[in-house]
Amino acid sequence: MLKEKWEKLGDCSPLAALKSAGETRWLIDKVIASGSINWMVAAPSSFKSFVAIDMATCVSTGRPWHGRETSEGVVLYLAGEGDTDVHVRRAAAEMAAGDAGLLAIAQVRPRLDTPEGLPALTALICNATAGDSPLSRETDAYNEGGDDNWHDKYLSQEEIEQLEERCRKSASVATKPLRIEKRGINESHADFEARRNRQYAEQQAERDELYERAWQETAHYRAELARPRASAYDATMLRYLGIAPRLSLDDYGASESVNQNVFLIIDTYSQTSEDDSKGAVSAYIKTLKGMQDKFKAAGGTLTILVIDHTTKSGDSYMGSLAKEGDSDAMIEVNRRGNDYSVTLNNTKMRSAACFEPIHLNLEPFTLGGFNDALGRPLTSLIVVDGEDAHKVRKLAGDKGETAAALVLSLLTRNGARSKPDLKDLFTSHSSNEGKKDDAMKRAFNRALSHLENNGLIVTDTLGLISIVQDDDLLA
Repeated sequence: MLKEKWEKLGDCSPLAALKSAGETRWLIDKVIASGSINWMVAAPSSFKSFVAIDMATCVSTGRPWHGRETSEGVVLYLAGEGDTDVHVRRAAAEMAAGDAGLLAIAQVRPRLDTPEGLPALTALICNATAGDSPLSRETDAYNEGGDDNWHDKYLSQEEIEQLEERCRKSASVATKPLRIEKRGINESHADFEARRNRQYAEQQAERDELYERAWQETAHYRAELARPRASAYDATMLRYLGIAPRLSLDDYGASESVNQNVFLIIDTYSQTSEDDSKGAVSAYIKTLKGMQDKFKAAGGTLTILVIDHTTKSGDSYMGSLAKEGDSDAMIEVNRRGNDYSVTLNNTKMRSAACFEPIHLNLEPFTLGGFNDALGRPLTSLIVVDGEDAHKVRKLAGDKGETAAALVLSLLTRNGARSKPDLKDLFTSHSSNEGKKDDAMKRAFNRALSHLENNGLIVTDTLGLISIVQDDDLLA
């Protein structure tokens, strides 16, 4: 009944919007919408970069992200912080998954809150996708003249503005009406006509010369000296074309749909903007939306994730409200104390309902065949699903006592164990690294007592400890 009434309303009906909402495409199902701008905020040492790298490697291969389908695409990760560690994290994630995709990491810091931000992003994305993205035509004109003296062929933005100002002045003079003095008292009509025609011709010639000068200053300087589109935009494009990474799409057999789907991750906002003021944030987001408009016009989709820091109190993002107001989604990454576990909370989702909290764990991973500077096996952390571990922590008590939760987690993963074996697993766990033996022994014994007293674990006749078998226990 209501739908029939809506249909009669024509353009005033919400049916078109409802249909559009029902057709929302997702880069990561129910987490990141395709073509959206997303803000991920977290306190320092909250593993936000690990989470972002994990997302990047999944999208670049098209494999699910912790049970959520992804839309495969080219990924450009702008790493403004860190050194080789970001590459190690990426390698660990890909080695753990046994797959690698179209992921380019550029360790650059383009200023996206300035006029040069848009050409910088254009160049970085074009180079990262080997010129096969929808923006490839943006670089066609520039690739011809990329020699060492390319900067001599261009006018700076300041020079162009000065040039255009001169042109405006010339044009204003050229368009002034022709002026002839009135006929003199003793001047015959024939003499006046001759004088008027002569002055008209002189002034017209002067005006034509001014028009010619204006044309020369615009067309000649631009076409002959600086090339047709010479500007700071071009200069920025060429600068970033020289330092951006290149992928070989042919080697991956990438389809056209993959080339047109690009996931841009910016790590972090503070490294690519001067400050958190409203003006800087607004200019920043304007650059991002300008790039998305370019992609859309070319038939592609650009999805953006900006990583940002929280305030010192950790209860909000830093800076202007424009970050939340102009973005499509806000995602908070919260680390649980000093544990290797994080929770993603969604505080805003423009295209759908906010997703339920996502629980993730980080585990040590050894990169086989690679060593550090001291010859030891190279290690990093990888992100794994943490839903079961989160349920275990809840089961351990309202306060989520770390030691008890760890014991339950070890039993969940390894099955029934004797007390000595379980203790060895407990003390060798990465979360206990650096702790004294006596402290770990006391924590282990307290955890066992807590779990036994609450009927959560049981010891059988063979001395094996296991979780009480209850189907609802970890529901």
